[in-house]
Amino acid sequence: MAAGPRKTTANAAKAKVAVARTTAITTSPTPTEAQALQAELPPQMGRDDRRIIMEKLDDVYGDNAYGGSWTDTTVARDLNVPRAWVSEVREAFFGPEGSNPLLDRYTAEKEAFERLHAGFMAARKSHCEAHDQLVKMAMDISKKADEINRLGKRVERELG
Repeated sequence: MAAGPRKTTANAAKAKVAVARTTAITTSPTPTEAQALQAELPPQMGRDDRRIIMEKLDDVYGDNAYGGSWTDTTVARDLNVPRAWVSEVREAFFGPEGSNPLLDRYTAEKEAFERLHAGFMAARKSHCEAHDQLVKMAMDISKKADEINRLGKRVERELG
Protein backbone atom coordinates (compact mmCIF):
# COMPACT_ATOMS: atom_id res chain seq x y z
CA MET A 1 0.00 0.00 0.00
CA ALA A 2 2.87 2.32 0.58
CA ALA A 3 3.85 2.01 -3.10
CA GLY A 4 0.60 3.59 -4.26
CA PRO A 5 1.00 7.04 -2.62
CA ARG A 6 4.65 7.26 -3.73
CA LYS A 7 3.68 6.55 -7.32
CA THR A 8 0.96 9.19 -7.17
CA THR A 9 3.38 11.74 -5.74
CA ALA A 10 5.94 10.98 -8.47
CA ASN A 11 3.28 11.33 -11.18
CA ALA A 12 2.11 14.63 -9.68
CA ALA A 13 5.69 15.93 -9.72
CA LYS A 14 6.11 14.93 -13.38
CA ALA A 15 2.85 16.69 -14.23
CA LYS A 16 3.99 19.90 -12.50
CA VAL A 17 7.26 19.85 -14.49
CA ALA A 18 5.34 19.36 -17.75
CA VAL A 19 3.01 22.27 -16.94
CA ALA A 20 5.97 24.50 -16.05
CA ARG A 21 7.70 23.67 -19.36
CA THR A 22 4.54 24.38 -21.35
CA THR A 23 4.01 27.67 -19.53
CA ALA A 24 7.60 28.73 -20.13
CA ILE A 25 7.32 27.99 -23.84
CA THR A 26 3.95 29.66 -24.42
CA THR A 27 4.44 32.86 -22.40
CA SER A 28 6.27 35.72 -24.04
CA PRO A 29 8.80 37.81 -22.15
CA THR A 30 7.83 41.19 -20.76
CA PRO A 31 9.22 44.27 -22.55
CA THR A 32 11.94 44.59 -19.90
CA GLU A 33 12.92 40.95 -20.35
CA ALA A 34 12.95 41.37 -24.14
CA GLN A 35 15.33 44.32 -23.82
CA ALA A 36 17.62 42.26 -21.60
CA LEU A 37 17.57 39.40 -24.10
CA GLN A 38 18.53 41.61 -27.04
CA ALA A 39 22.22 42.06 -27.71
CA GLU A 40 23.48 45.57 -27.25
CA LEU A 41 23.74 47.36 -30.56
CA PRO A 42 27.11 48.92 -31.34
CA PRO A 43 27.23 52.69 -30.98
CA GLN A 44 26.12 54.65 -34.03
CA MET A 45 28.28 57.38 -35.54
CA GLY A 46 26.83 60.84 -35.08
CA ARG A 47 27.39 63.96 -37.16
CA ASP A 48 29.97 65.32 -34.70
CA ASP A 49 31.84 61.98 -34.75
CA ARG A 50 31.92 62.06 -38.55
CA ARG A 51 33.18 65.68 -38.54
CA ILE A 52 35.99 64.90 -36.08
CA ILE A 53 37.06 61.85 -38.08
CA MET A 54 37.05 63.88 -41.31
CA GLU A 55 39.21 66.60 -39.74
CA LYS A 56 41.73 64.00 -38.58
CA LEU A 57 41.76 62.31 -41.99
CA ASP A 58 42.35 65.72 -43.62
CA ASP A 59 45.52 65.97 -41.51
CA VAL A 60 46.92 62.46 -42.00
CA TYR A 61 45.60 61.19 -45.36
CA GLY A 62 46.67 62.44 -48.78
CA ASP A 63 47.58 61.20 -52.28
CA ASN A 64 45.48 58.06 -51.74
CA ALA A 65 47.63 56.99 -48.82
CA TYR A 66 48.14 57.66 -45.17
CA GLY A 67 51.16 59.72 -44.22
CA GLY A 68 53.63 58.95 -41.47
CA SER A 69 52.68 55.98 -39.38
CA TRP A 70 48.91 56.52 -39.67
CA THR A 71 46.42 53.79 -40.56
CA ASP A 72 42.69 53.34 -39.96
CA THR A 73 43.59 51.58 -36.75
CA THR A 74 45.90 54.30 -35.42
CA VAL A 75 43.39 57.05 -36.30
CA ALA A 76 40.63 55.14 -34.50
CA ARG A 77 42.87 54.63 -31.47
CA ASP A 78 43.88 58.32 -31.48
CA LEU A 79 40.25 59.50 -31.61
CA ASN A 80 38.96 56.71 -29.35
CA VAL A 81 36.32 55.66 -31.88
CA PRO A 82 35.61 52.29 -33.54
CA ARG A 83 37.89 51.46 -36.47
CA ALA A 84 34.83 50.75 -38.62
CA TRP A 85 33.80 54.42 -38.32
CA VAL A 86 37.18 55.60 -39.57
CA SER A 87 37.09 53.11 -42.46
CA GLU A 88 33.57 54.19 -43.40
CA VAL A 89 34.43 57.92 -43.49
CA ARG A 90 37.72 57.33 -45.32
CA GLU A 91 36.05 55.14 -47.97
CA ALA A 92 33.22 57.63 -48.49
CA PHE A 93 35.24 60.85 -48.68
CA PHE A 94 38.92 60.00 -49.26
CA GLY A 95 39.00 56.72 -51.14
CA PRO A 96 40.62 53.36 -50.48
CA GLU A 97 42.92 52.86 -47.54
CA GLY A 98 45.86 52.77 -49.94
CA SER A 99 49.27 52.06 -48.64
CA ASN A 100 51.34 53.78 -46.04
CA PRO A 101 54.91 54.32 -47.28
CA LEU A 102 56.39 53.99 -43.80
CA LEU A 103 54.41 50.85 -43.11
CA ASP A 104 55.33 49.45 -46.55
CA ARG A 105 59.04 50.09 -45.86
CA TYR A 106 58.78 48.47 -42.43
CA THR A 107 56.99 45.42 -43.87
CA ALA A 108 59.56 45.01 -46.67
CA GLU A 109 62.52 45.35 -44.29
CA LYS A 110 60.94 43.01 -41.76
CA GLU A 111 60.31 40.36 -44.44
CA ALA A 112 63.90 40.69 -45.71
CA PHE A 113 65.21 40.36 -42.16
CA GLU A 114 63.06 37.29 -41.51
CA ARG A 115 64.43 35.64 -44.68
CA LEU A 116 67.99 36.50 -43.63
CA HIS A 117 67.37 35.21 -40.12
CA ALA A 118 65.78 31.98 -41.42
CA GLY A 119 68.84 31.43 -43.66
CA PHE A 120 71.17 32.06 -40.73
CA MET A 121 69.26 29.66 -38.49
CA ALA A 122 69.34 26.94 -41.17
CA ALA A 123 73.10 27.42 -41.64
CA ARG A 124 73.59 27.40 -37.86
CA LYS A 125 71.61 24.18 -37.52
CA SER A 126 73.65 22.58 -40.28
CA HIS A 127 76.90 23.78 -38.64
CA CYS A 128 75.83 22.46 -35.23
CA GLU A 129 74.93 19.08 -36.71
CA ALA A 130 78.32 18.94 -38.47
CA HIS A 131 80.00 19.93 -35.19
CA ASP A 132 78.19 17.17 -33.32
CA GLN A 133 79.31 14.65 -35.98
CA LEU A 134 82.93 15.86 -35.68
CA VAL A 135 82.83 15.58 -31.87
CA LYS A 136 81.46 12.02 -32.18
CA MET A 137 84.18 11.16 -34.70
CA ALA A 138 86.84 12.64 -32.40
CA MET A 139 85.58 10.52 -29.50
CA ASP A 140 85.51 7.39 -31.69
CA ILE A 141 89.06 8.12 -32.87
CA SER A 142 90.16 8.70 -29.28
CA LYS A 143 88.68 5.34 -28.21
CA LYS A 144 90.38 3.62 -31.15
CA ALA A 145 93.70 5.30 -30.26
CA ASP A 146 93.36 4.09 -26.66
CA GLU A 147 92.66 0.53 -27.89
CA ILE A 148 95.71 0.65 -30.17
CA ASN A 149 97.90 1.97 -27.33
CA ARG A 150 96.73 -0.81 -25.01
CA LEU A 151 97.36 -3.38 -27.76
CA GLY A 152 100.82 -1.86 -28.40
CA LYS A 153 101.72 -2.12 -24.67
CA ARG A 154 100.55 -5.73 -24.63
CA VAL A 155 102.67 -6.49 -27.69
CA GLU A 156 105.71 -4.92 -26.00
CA ARG A 157 105.11 -6.90 -22.80
CA GLU A 158 104.49 -10.24 -24.46
CA LEU A 159 106.87 -10.01 -27.40
CA GLY A 160 109.42 -7.90 -25.73
